[in-house]
Amino acid sequence: MSHRARGTTLIEAMIVVAIFSFMAYCVYALVSSTVILSVHSQAWGELTEWAQQGVNKVSGEVPMARRIFRNDAQGNLYLAALEPPVDYPMIGNVKLPVPKDLGTFRADTVGDEQTGNVLLLCKQQPVFQTTLGSGVTRRIDVYTLVLFYPSAVNLSMGPYTRSLVLARWESIEFGDYLEITGLAAGEKAEVVRNLYQDRGVRYLWDVAQDPDQAFFGIDGFGNVDAVPIATLNPPGDSNRKVIAALGLGRSSLSWNRTNQAWIPQVVPLYAIADPLGDGFPHGFEVQVIGPTGSRTILVRMSVARYIELDRSMDAFSTSAIANGREF
Repeated sequence: MSHRARGTTLIEAMIVVAIFSFMAYCVYALVSSTVILSVHSQAWGELTEWAQQGVNKVSGEVPMARRIFRNDAQGNLYLAALEPPVDYPMIGNVKLPVPKDLGTFRADTVGDEQTGNVLLLCKQQPVFQTTLGSGVTRRIDVYTLVLFYPSAVNLSMGPYTRSLVLARWESIEFGDYLEITGLAAGEKAEVVRNLYQDRGVRYLWDVAQDPDQAFFGIDGFGNVDAVPIATLNPPGDSNRKVIAALGLGRSSLSWNRTNQAWIPQVVPLYAIADPLGDGFPHGFEVQVIGPTGSRTILVRMSVARYIELDRSMDAFSTSAIANGREF
């Protein structure tokens, strides 16, 4: 008797397909989870590096500050007088910090806010030294204005239509007006001429004055304007991002977390968040404490990255403390 070969029934085939499908799903889930974890791990590494790089760059310039502008009438006059940054415009809501001579770093309370989201410094540059025809050597202080601030770029990042970057704007150099005008007439003309020709300085600055009374023009013949330039907008020399990787469509300074569950951190930590307009302060917070001549500056930065793979947001924050003279 011959035996008939037995075929596979439909039910058996369906069971085999189901088993293989389940195995494939398990493998896919395992691989997918591994890839997602790898992407988040990479993002955390990048965010840590970017945030630390940012606060280090900002705090590294504080020790060279001759003056730290504050949220008062004169500070806001200077902030408004700056030649507007071209490459990275300021967001609509910016505020200078309020130094507290006897204060501590703390969260703001309504009516007693001290946190800013911009930092404007009068920065000491290398001293200009010149030897006059008489053989006498004169040294003149030279300054620039340096501004750190958040700027929005029109590249979306996850749920946000724009990305935030930390920008740095710096002015051209200015010579010290009081040091120059304190020289004898003959020496003053020679120093001014050398400052103009050898260093390329075009203006003198009386740091203690309001901007409409502070800047004086000079020329290559050694002349100094008799009256200040009432309408001078301190010209910019450079405008760039502090962290090159931010603002390219996948990473940003953290936006305020208010009404946004996307940012997995407290943003802001010190300031009272303002959701109106462009918002305030976002992931850049500055506080200043201590008396004049011995300022201590806290810089806190929070950066975020959108993970397209699982449509989530990673964020990392860090802070740095630096000491500045300010006199």
